[in-house]
Amino acid sequence: LIKTATTNLLTYSEEFDQSGWGVAQASVSTNVITAPDGTVTSDKFIETTDNNIHLVWQARTGSNETVTASVYAKAAERTVFKIEMSNFSTASCGATFNLTTSTVSVDSANADYTNPSATIVALANGWYRCSLTVTKGSVNTTNNFALLISNGTTISYTGDGTSGIYLWGAQLETGSEATPYIRTGATSNSTPRF
Repeated sequence: LIKTATTNLLTYSEEFDQSGWGVAQASVSTNVITAPDGTVTSDKFIETTDNNIHLVWQARTGSNETVTASVYAKAAERTVFKIEMSNFSTASCGATFNLTTSTVSVDSANADYTNPSATIVALANGWYRCSLTVTKGSVNTTNNFALLISNGTTISYTGDGTSGIYLWGAQLETGSEATPYIRTGATSNSTPRF
């Protein structure tokens, strides 16, 4: 069976330096290694020296919805990262992925996020497609997509200014599983890339 693609609700899915993305205590180096599709379009997500969380995110609205967030990731100096959906107020829910051991741990459900689950799928050349599915409630109408670097123990730590992970192909869609990747630019899109 072929999974039917939906719509990638994110913008600039391969360009984490673009205005659609917020960056905090981090920087993005663009087009540094070969991505899963064979093009040199993968970005490096790099922590700063701040003692804090290190993240990139896209703001969006949504409530009473089940969404699946996914991204292609490859280890660099850091080997652990987190995908998180957050109302940026009272609650969030995420999954932490280890790009060395191919394992994932999922946060517990809470008052605004329920039924969390996650997958990690190994691809060629050290790449993984990582996904988080969660149901957002009605605490508020904010349901932001975020990616956070971990030092292997925590997501809030003093960075070294050079370490990070490689990212490519972020996707957010309604539904309970990751469908074929859909590239986006300045607007959302529903045409699968590969």
